[in-house]
Amino acid sequence: MGQAASKSVQLSLMERDGTPTPSGRMSEAGPVQKQSPTEANFNLSELASRFLEHLSRVRRCSPRTIVSYKADYGKLTANLMAAGHDLDVRNISSNHIERCIAQLSHLSPESIRRFVYALRSLFEYLCKLEILSRNTAQDVPLPQKPHELAQAFSRDQADQLMAACETLQERIIVGLLRCCGLRRSELLSLDLADIGADFSSLRVSGKNHRQRDIPLHRDLRRLLQAHVASLPDSDEPALVRNRCGRRMSPTTLHRLFHKLLKRAELAEKGLSPHALRHHFASELIRAGVDIATVAALMGHSNISVTSRYLHSDAASKQSAVDSLPGIPASPAAEPDTPTVDEESLSDRCVQ
Repeated sequence: MGQAASKSVQLSLMERDGTPTPSGRMSEAGPVQKQSPTEANFNLSELASRFLEHLSRVRRCSPRTIVSYKADYGKLTANLMAAGHDLDVRNISSNHIERCIAQLSHLSPESIRRFVYALRSLFEYLCKLEILSRNTAQDVPLPQKPHELAQAFSRDQADQLMAACETLQERIIVGLLRCCGLRRSELLSLDLADIGADFSSLRVSGKNHRQRDIPLHRDLRRLLQAHVASLPDSDEPALVRNRCGRRMSPTTLHRLFHKLLKRAELAEKGLSPHALRHHFASELIRAGVDIATVAALMGHSNISVTSRYLHSDAASKQSAVDSLPGIPASPAAEPDTPTVDEESLSDRCVQ
């Protein structure tokens, strides 16, 4: 096959899967936008918009990812314009990106890492379209990832939150977050059709539309049955609804959860719905569930992500050490051990 024919096949495949081609054409997945080969074809803002459309239409990324990436591309665009630099993607080097990062020092390391990943994804996409010859964002170093323990509700705090629930809907929201380890987006996207016929399991659509089945705890099963029975007959498929009987929004969930935290006197603890997901994982680990099963229940594609829950509190560590065989007494080899005042000995150790 000649080079021209190969190029034709490549462009045909791009059009078929909805990928914008170098000439600006789109497949049936989007409108056809023919453009003349001008400098506009290499404009950062325009190409970023096309890539975001590709992520949404073809790769079906979550709306939250689209919004985050769009904000990241906006940061780079604003920084380049403020510095008087043109927006031609062929002229953007790793130095330009690093100078932009230096202006984002107020952001957390996680936010900076996502910013770099967003640019790497965009530039890799442009390389596949042969708009760029290499991915310059790959040369940008990532900030050190903080090794912090995931914030989680304690068992007492989770009980407090459940006790603060006044309605069946509030109990089902906290119950699903606590006993299924759902993400907020997973909770809000649940439909009645996702419940198993005998209420024994729940089908959850997670990141990148990966589905997993989560068995339901017997208490949650009874709670879910009561919740479904209380819902009015309508064409609304959502399991969790607002006062108008429609699917609950992230904003409404945030307000409701904050109200529950205040009611439970936990508002000052910095807890969030995601902390109940961490509570779910931590409780499974403490119960001796193997990490592969925990990863499957959490919807983690990489088991290393689950490993951050492999931490223990002081009581668990003490219990583990106390379970070891004791030191056998040997009166013949050692003199009698005198009685020791533990408090005074502790003071000596501190000094």
